[in-house]
Amino acid sequence: MKRTMMALSAAVLLLLPLAGCTGEQPGAGNPVPADEDSPVLSINAAPTAEPASPAAAQPSEMPSSVTTLTVEQKLEDFDYIYTVLQQNFPFFEVNKRVYGVDWLANKEAYRDTLAATGDDAQFFESFNQILGELHNLHTYLLNPDMYAYMRESYRNEPTLQPWNDILQQPQVERRYGVSDHAAGPGAETGGKDGTIQAIPVNKANVMKRILEQGQSAYVWIRSFAKEQIDYDGPMIRDFLQEIKDYRTLIIDIRGNGGGSQMYWMNMVEQLIDQPLPDRKYLLFTGDEYQQPFLKSMGYETQPISRLDLDSLPNHPPETTQAFTSYFVSSYNIPPAPVGFKGDIYLIVDEGVYSSSESFASYAKNTGFATLIGEKTGGDGIGITPIFAALPNSGYVLNFSWVLGLTKDGTCNEEFKTVPDVTVDAERNKDWHLDPAIQKALELAAAKR
Repeated sequence: MKRTMMALSAAVLLLLPLAGCTGEQPGAGNPVPADEDSPVLSINAAPTAEPASPAAAQPSEMPSSVTTLTVEQKLEDFDYIYTVLQQNFPFFEVNKRVYGVDWLANKEAYRDTLAATGDDAQFFESFNQILGELHNLHTYLLNPDMYAYMRESYRNEPTLQPWNDILQQPQVERRYGVSDHAAGPGAETGGKDGTIQAIPVNKANVMKRILEQGQSAYVWIRSFAKEQIDYDGPMIRDFLQEIKDYRTLIIDIRGNGGGSQMYWMNMVEQLIDQPLPDRKYLLFTGDEYQQPFLKSMGYETQPISRLDLDSLPNHPPETTQAFTSYFVSSYNIPPAPVGFKGDIYLIVDEGVYSSSESFASYAKNTGFATLIGEKTGGDGIGITPIFAALPNSGYVLNFSWVLGLTKDGTCNEEFKTVPDVTVDAERNKDWHLDPAIQKALELAAAKR
């Protein structure tokens, strides 16, 4: 684990909106061979960020109930964001195919909706409802708690400077009033200077259990939040060492909305005795707005014309029309084994999103684990969602800007990750009655 942490010292971790796709893609070792002349991100090569969690995608509080915006200002804000999304958002065609929504074609209807709003809080709420029609949990206006959380989480990350620049714009700070909001549930502000105290950890984030003495062990992880890594890591390591001679390990990430990819990679390195490389493809529209974000993370993309589509048989039809450049990202996690030799089962459901989705995708693509449960939530292949500040209101838009493909070209946001074994994934407090856990134990018993 120490080696992974060292390799990640220059990496950007994805935070509760990420994922979008954010956090680092950690590790060290040899990168996966790439297409000739293709840029490859090995786990220890260039700094990246992982997807943000979707938790903030459901705003719980409006930044203001005071009427300050005119109709003209509201429409200027929408038109600005419409243009930013039109040129940078990667999932318009996916939204048409999956949900039958042509978001760009609804521009005038959306303008009418926003023009009819009353105070700023109604504008904020209606704007988020409009963004909700994109059906992407990484795309929304930040509420006060999430703004404060992200400001605190991102402020010491050099590769996230473009993000910090937006969070610190004068109209943004006026809108959110940094010192008036906590850095997340349970946190307190640091005083009139606007500083924020450290983000608290959830001491109940991990639940571990021996299901069958000497045979089967179970661990449930609520979140991969960055701030949980130092607290949860030693606990998980001790547990894995305790059960290293067991024949079965069940990892349950149902309802895990993401956080930092480093969280799950630190766990994976202890459970492998040889690298299990996985390759992802990141597609960009190439708009000028993206360039500061790409540059800050050291990405050097290649023209989409160089992408070998024959090796990606499941690529979406808009690959060469909507996107101008791409990047090959390689997961090659260096082993630091505790000695576990048994079978691993990963339980998933539709609540698995962002960086936890990246774990599910990795586990299935590499054979690290057998996936059990229901189809995941998606959008786990990419980079930390980027920001755009609304010029008049000062609200901040968080949005996905990368279309992520698996090694065969499948769009992760469109098709998610389908488990190897599909069963009812509803959790039951009594593990004896939990269908997914019982299916894992059944499959494990059949191998003995």
